[in-house]
Amino acid sequence: MQSFPLLNIWSAYSLLQSTWDLTVGLTELQNAGFTQAGLADYYSLAATERFEYEARLRNLHAWLGVSVVLEAKGQPFPASLYALDHSGWQELCRLITDPGQVLNVEEVSSRHLLLLLWGHSRVAWESDFPLIHSLPFGEVVEELLPSARAHGIGWIPSYPVRFNRRPGADEAYRVLTRLGEYEPSAHALAIPDSRTALASYPESWRSLLFEDKAPDVLARNASYMPQVTKGDEEDARLLREMARQRLHQWNPQPISRYVQRLEQELAVITQMGFSSYFLIVEDLVHFATDNHIAIGPGRGSAAGSLVARVLGITRVDPIKYGLIFERFLNPHRRNLPDIDLDVDSLKRHELIAYLRRRWGRAHVAQIGTYGTLGARAVLRDVARIFQIPIEQVDKVLEQSRLVSGMHLAEGGESLRERMMKVDPTGQWWKISRLLEGLPRHASIHAAGVVLSSRSLEELIPCSQDGEGNLVTQMDMASVERLGLLKLDLLGLRTLSVLDRIHRRHDDQFDTVDPTDPRTLKLLGRGDTDAIFQLDGKGVRQLLQRLKPQQAKDIIDVVALYRPGPMDTIETYLLRRRGSKEIPQDILGRLCRDTFGVMLYQEQLMMLVQEVAGYSLAEADLFRRAVSKKDHESLREMAVDFAERCQAHGLQTDETLNLWQRILAFGDYGFNKSHAAAYGLLSYYMAFLKSHYPLDFWAAEFSTVGTERLGYEMTLAVSQGIVVHPPDIRYSGQDFHAVDDDVIVSGLSLIRGMNLDSASQIEQERQEGGPYQTRQEAYNRIIRRLGQRVADLLEEAGCLALLPGTIRHPKQMEFFSDSPNSGSGSRVVNALRSFGFRWPHAVGPIYVRVTGPVDVRWWHRTLSELAKTFPGSCGVVVGNKEGQAHRFDSIMLEPTWKSLDAIRQLPEVAACGRRVESKERWPI
Repeated sequence: MQSFPLLNIWSAYSLLQSTWDLTVGLTELQNAGFTQAGLADYYSLAATERFEYEARLRNLHAWLGVSVVLEAKGQPFPASLYALDHSGWQELCRLITDPGQVLNVEEVSSRHLLLLLWGHSRVAWESDFPLIHSLPFGEVVEELLPSARAHGIGWIPSYPVRFNRRPGADEAYRVLTRLGEYEPSAHALAIPDSRTALASYPESWRSLLFEDKAPDVLARNASYMPQVTKGDEEDARLLREMARQRLHQWNPQPISRYVQRLEQELAVITQMGFSSYFLIVEDLVHFATDNHIAIGPGRGSAAGSLVARVLGITRVDPIKYGLIFERFLNPHRRNLPDIDLDVDSLKRHELIAYLRRRWGRAHVAQIGTYGTLGARAVLRDVARIFQIPIEQVDKVLEQSRLVSGMHLAEGGESLRERMMKVDPTGQWWKISRLLEGLPRHASIHAAGVVLSSRSLEELIPCSQDGEGNLVTQMDMASVERLGLLKLDLLGLRTLSVLDRIHRRHDDQFDTVDPTDPRTLKLLGRGDTDAIFQLDGKGVRQLLQRLKPQQAKDIIDVVALYRPGPMDTIETYLLRRRGSKEIPQDILGRLCRDTFGVMLYQEQLMMLVQEVAGYSLAEADLFRRAVSKKDHESLREMAVDFAERCQAHGLQTDETLNLWQRILAFGDYGFNKSHAAAYGLLSYYMAFLKSHYPLDFWAAEFSTVGTERLGYEMTLAVSQGIVVHPPDIRYSGQDFHAVDDDVIVSGLSLIRGMNLDSASQIEQERQEGGPYQTRQEAYNRIIRRLGQRVADLLEEAGCLALLPGTIRHPKQMEFFSDSPNSGSGSRVVNALRSFGFRWPHAVGPIYVRVTGPVDVRWWHRTLSELAKTFPGSCGVVVGNKEGQAHRFDSIMLEPTWKSLDAIRQLPEVAACGRRVESKERWPI
């Protein structure tokens, strides 16, 4: 009886047609005594690898298949196809690239496939059974209802599983199908109890097919790594030549130390067969560099590899910053390491297109993912099915304060009570809880791309996007477990900002001064709005207290400002200032760079190497076990650690103390390679902001989302930067700095103006010459882009300063609140045209200092500045204790240059002007 296989199981990846959670469901199967089961989702193989993987963990044999609609002689009927071997798996992958397509049963028949005919659909296929039975399937098996008689072929009891065995699951399933506008199956069931499920069937149901375990159809141990040259050995030779040559071109000192490290890394990479992987990534980065696509200095543990550094894959010197190669690539772990790349988010698609050209369109796919039923969405969806008025739903959501990413459970008892008041039956709450988190729709992963030496459609299930490009049905975890080469190409907006700044300035990441005074001054003020990783109130306060002295300090800031390490910030700062002594124990010595505070996983690896004699490869395995809280492994490791510490002279109490500190560290230890790459990128962005503020802010405005643009423009304007509204005479598609003096807004800022239209307006100016008058410009835009675009420009004031307007106000007069400035003037509504009120600086320059206000010194200093920046704006100097002095007799020009000169003075914590936001201004 235990050989009874359930082959008609649909998981939640039969989108909106099943609620069956495979992790819970497989445990139910195991507990009920089953030894075999089959997953056959509707036109989807997305969950098959995970189903097989989780089944093996429970000693269950997994059949992998797919449910489709077949036709014979024009009569459609639902059925399931199961792979009998790897060739059958490949055929399934090829069949489902077009979800929903009705398949001809004669065309799909194969000796590598098992055909399962559904018992509840017998009426649809019975008349065609002679034809079906004659086809060359490996097996044809019939699902049989208790009252039916078999056709003399192999058969199993009919048992369509669509939900788990828990209270309310049946009703939740039916609500879900209604959400997807599907007809719920009247025969849907949960996992049965194997002792009673067969009571109405004769013992003769057993088929020889199911006496043995299910076939192993996934090629888990095969290698499909693309090769750059003719084979592994040739790739290894090329990698060695490339790495050695580029190391000597770089020529770091002492070169002997770098040569030794390089050869050690190359030996491990070659031994593990990963040479092709490095060459593939190097080739991609080389293409990016040649095509001016910004790539980040590194992400994750790859920054710990010197080979990656000399190839240009990363930009961080692992020896200089004490990074460990084994944290990235451990010879004791056979899985591929992750070489993740941050890329310009606006040009990421160019890299993926290159991969398709380089390796073949059939060999490259973006990795799929699945959007789920989130808390707010599921409340609305279930309420709609139960016909709960939308006004009541909105009120509950408003009171609950649920935001994106939160779970219903986080709404607490108050959320449940509010829902119960609306629906006293409790069904709204109950069903919403059961459906929350289920997959709702297929999507594309933000970073993952998979490469293969063979056509991917032969190996894994894929769908196609709107342009015919492959997207995996399986998620990233499944793709990785199958051993396919996965690249993470994460679009990073910071690199889009960087790309724009590089168009005007060539300061490079590798060459900026790590102790640049202007940069350190900016960081110490906490003036880090819009700077990668440092944009936030808490981290700005940390920078103000820490007062960085070099770029390396920002690496520690990135590691410190996280949950867990935050508790060590006070200790770190006190020891850094010398107010508290660094312990003279083993931790104090090994963590001297971080003032005796253990921040990094690499420090843990060095610790166990020193006190217990672990190799760095062993230390990395130790680190992984500690980080994952693998209790079984930790119990074994505790004994081994104690014995090895004792052998190295540590006393029992010292060992126990160290072990407890190591376990606590496991909650928050950070990858130093990642911190180094991101910390140095943050420093670099601070350098660019401090030296080229207009270009920095113009690039930032051009790439930031509209919901934050008004806030950031207000920040920049408060610092003396003038931002002009779009002007047809000068504006391009994006914001740009003009003469290092002002920022001119891009035409794409205008609501309703798409990027193509903005680009064509600039192109028209270049091809047809400058716009001469308001009427002439208006007519040219109408001819090229139509009346609607011309009206958008006119309404946004883009033509206002051309001759022919009623009057020619100065730019700052745009911000007058009076709608009648000038004869017959028309008012521009900034809120309507741009989506936010336009910021305008007013009043004196405010300076905040960290110490007492020395009036004489400030009078003398400001008088000198007034000679360079004469103007009409007063200055107020104050401190947080409330002391302030107004220098009315000294007038400065309120430009960013004069304010920046003040910021460079000693003890200046901040300098800016008050900003008013204008909704309307006259033309």
